[in-house]
Amino acid sequence: VQAVDLNDLTMTYAATGLPSGFAINSTTGVISGTATTALAIPAWVTVTVTDTSGGRGTATFPLTVTPPTVSLTNPGPRSLVKGAAASLQLSATDSGGQALTYAASGLPTGLAISSTTGLISGKTTTSAVYAVTVTVTDGTTAKAVASFPWTVAKTNTVTATNPGAKSLTTGVATSFTFSAKQTNNAT
Repeated sequence: VQAVDLNDLTMTYAATGLPSGFAINSTTGVISGTATTALAIPAWVTVTVTDTSGGRGTATFPLTVTPPTVSLTNPGPRSLVKGAAASLQLSATDSGGQALTYAASGLPTGLAISSTTGLISGKTTTSAVYAVTVTVTDGTTAKAVASFPWTVAKTNTVTATNPGAKSLTTGVATSFTFSAKQTNNAT
């Protein structure tokens, strides 16, 4: 709050109606603090400024306190093959700048989420389609949720048959058979 005394006298500030967690500096008029509760309707704050000669002025204004919000970018459908390493960094923000906590359910077997960084990592061990739900909270009532499918496909194994040692002669056409077998591994 700013006030000007034309006689350059010392002023004192006081306020009523401030939301819980706020105070006014009686010398500077600075209102500061940390809101502890969101308000459904604005708080009407009245600031009174008094100078040393008894001169007085007031100003009334609304002050709205909104709860913080958490936003989480949905990474969309994911896929890996069984046995592959995963590394998925989730992206989330808090409008109040608070620390975030991450949790996940339905992750593919072998994967885990870091509760502090939001990094999903590990090595998949079972092929299936997983319904993953990630929840991010900020320690208040604010949270964000994202759901996405994560497919872990079966791995295929290719086995090559060694044809053995071969001798080739310059200028003579030669052919030999090389074979391979593909096996679809079960879950």
